[in-house]
Amino acid sequence: MSSGTSLRAPSEAAKATPTDTTRLAIERMLECAEAALRFAGDMSRDEFTSDLKTIYAVRAVLTLLGDAARDVPEAFCADHPGIPWSDLRRFARALGEAEGEGAPHRMRRATVQVLPSLRDQLRGLLRSI
Repeated sequence: MSSGTSLRAPSEAAKATPTDTTRLAIERMLECAEAALRFAGDMSRDEFTSDLKTIYAVRAVLTLLGDAARDVPEAFCADHPGIPWSDLRRFARALGEAEGEGAPHRMRRATVQVLPSLRDQLRGLLRSI
């Protein structure tokens, strides 16, 4: 093998097609949305804001949701404008890093008002690709 050709197997990332990578990112987004809803979806505002474990759990999955949205290629996003990709990327990160007294209220509001429809959109999208 003097030509410099490597016999190493390609990594999983190198073998993945853009469609595989996109699908994995959308699956992660769906998992995060579902997790946030399980953690806080049926809690009252007062229950949520007084439960530090749930606040941290929701903050973590919203941050991961935003990270996964960043992994979806722009061309794919443009083909599926019904999902607010850029808003999710910014919003999830902002909520995940939010501090202060109002942050838990914003996280809970996003969880109960935004995530149910996003979850349904992502499920539909996964069925179609």
